[in-house]
Amino acid sequence: KLTNVALANLDTWILSYSFQLIYDMFLVHRILYLKLDINLKSTQSLKPALLITRTLPQLS
Repeated sequence: KLTNVALANLDTWILSYSFQLIYDMFLVHRILYLKLDINLKSTQSLKPALLITRTLPQLS
């Protein structure tokens, strides 16, 4: 019974860790995309993207 609990905890830890990794990668891509966007377009088009970046950390 103890090993089952330990395995379940490990599973959830791996899940949350991999999610964090994916989330971090997403943020990096978002930042890179925003930097590209600044160079390519006007600042007006950036506002929705910036809003998304601000609200994402609050969701996790």
